[in-house]
Amino acid sequence: MQVSTRIKAAVAAGFIVVGLATPALAQTVDASGGKWSYGTNSNDQVYSNFYHESKCHGSSVKGKYFAQSGDVKAGNTSYASADEAMWGNESYYRSSCG
Repeated sequence: MQVSTRIKAAVAAGFIVVGLATPALAQTVDASGGKWSYGTNSNDQVYSNFYHESKCHGSSVKGKYFAQSGDVKAGNTSYASADEAMWGNESYYRSSCG
């Protein structure tokens, strides 16, 4: 009985360590003539940041809730972030307004 309890405790501790060691998943790519950074960060948030030099644009995310930047003028970066959900996190950008 004690062996089983120790194994359960060791397994639980292993899952905690693995969970804490998971790196943030993020990427920056060229997209529709701009730069799009998206993913999850160390603050447990899903995010989408989009920069476009010559077009009105925006970004949005779906995590525990939906968040969006609104319309952002050319030459500025749009920012959107939400608390990360257990699964189903999504990041979006758009390269037009209206």
